[in-house]
Amino acid sequence: MKNRIGTLALLVCTALCLSSSAIAQGKKSGGAEDQIKALLNQSREATLKGDSSYTEKNAAEDYTRVGLDGKLLTKGEWVSAFKNGDVKIQSIETSDVKVRDYGNAAVATYTVDVKGTQKGKDISGRHQVTRVFVKRGGKWQEVAFHSTNVS
Repeated sequence: MKNRIGTLALLVCTALCLSSSAIAQGKKSGGAEDQIKALLNQSREATLKGDSSYTEKNAAEDYTRVGLDGKLLTKGEWVSAFKNGDVKIQSIETSDVKVRDYGNAAVATYTVDVKGTQKGKDISGRHQVTRVFVKRGGKWQEVAFHSTNVS
């Protein structure tokens, strides 16, 4: 009987240690939330420079983007918009960034205050953004972007 109680106690302690370790690993830096936030920052920096390299490197081939005008753009169309100077952003301030991790998918939502133009039209203002990422081959790829004005 003592051996059974001792074995049971050992099993319970082992289970508690393993679950504590799993919880700690989920919260350590370098997890999905940190990785997605790093991509969001890279995107912001590239956008401010008028540089299409973020999209070229991190967007999936089937990437779609819905902008403030409601038009759907492909990855190629969005890259072209940067390369031909259609998009000119002077400032981007983000707030309320939330990243939800679903394993091999993640959704980022945030509010952004932008000053800039697209095809000569002023797009300055406060916008709500949703971005979707999928993990493929161990690397996060952005697959969708949607932005709308905040009233």
